[in-house]
Amino acid sequence: MGQPIDGILDNYPEMKTYNNWTLPKESFYNPTHGLVDIDAKSGSINNPWFYPGKAPLYSPCGMAGGSNTPKNGFPGNGGYAPDGVTHGFDGRMLPKVADVIWERGSVQEVAVDVIANHGGGDSYRLCKKNGPYELATEECFRAGALKFHGDKSWIQQGEDKSSRVEIPAKRWVVDGIEWSKFPIPACGIVLGGNSRGINMDGTDRLQAGEECKTPQFEPPIPGLFGMGRAQCVFPKIDQSNVGGYFPGDIPCDEETFAKVEKLWNVGVVDLVEIPNDLEPGEYLMSWRHDSEETPQIWANCADIIIV
Repeated sequence: MGQPIDGILDNYPEMKTYNNWTLPKESFYNPTHGLVDIDAKSGSINNPWFYPGKAPLYSPCGMAGGSNTPKNGFPGNGGYAPDGVTHGFDGRMLPKVADVIWERGSVQEVAVDVIANHGGGDSYRLCKKNGPYELATEECFRAGALKFHGDKSWIQQGEDKSSRVEIPAKRWVVDGIEWSKFPIPACGIVLGGNSRGINMDGTDRLQAGEECKTPQFEPPIPGLFGMGRAQCVFPKIDQSNVGGYFPGDIPCDEETFAKVEKLWNVGVVDLVEIPNDLEPGEYLMSWRHDSEETPQIWANCADIIIV
């Protein structure tokens, strides 16, 4: 394993998405990793968002479940393969579903929603398809990184474009590649409200427990902050013998889960610029999200035809 790369995020506080790393030295129970020492989170952090694009990844189009095989009885770092998909399946091997046609020199819409809000930010990249037996590489996508258009993003409810609310976007360029900070903050604790599934204050604004009274940073829309749909993933954990940091977790019932799904049916819409000199042909577009709270990279791909 190589040496950690010195992060640059600490020099750009406006790009941070997880500001509350420091908590008292105490152990908490995490369903995936077991007992974890919180104090380890308050030292030197080398998660992907600390130097966007530098962390290696399994596939620029994502791996089902996040890795080749489940680890320690759990399916990777926070990863669950979709129904009917083998764990570890490489997204580059997915069959073509539909072609989207983009013109050279145009401005196109892209969007992302949130299931588990681990902070960080996004980059969109294009790689021209090669032969049927040649897989697209991360190097190819890095060379085809797209620029964002303008300094605005939009929060949208589901597929309802009329619901869009314009918000300011925060961008930065690292090694010539432009990234956009994910604008919806998690809860203002080190876990961000993970897997709690309870109402904070009896209102319709479901959050992830008492620890979610404040966000990591100022939300773009008042009240829009928290972990996301993942707050309903895990069942209640018996913490009586593990000194849990968050005792009394309450699992989501069907009614609560439906409310959480409705609340977090939101996406972040951006515009990207398609270069004038791009060679026409068939491409893959890779969305890459580098997380700040966890050592995770999320990725997905789409079929694009450039004309």
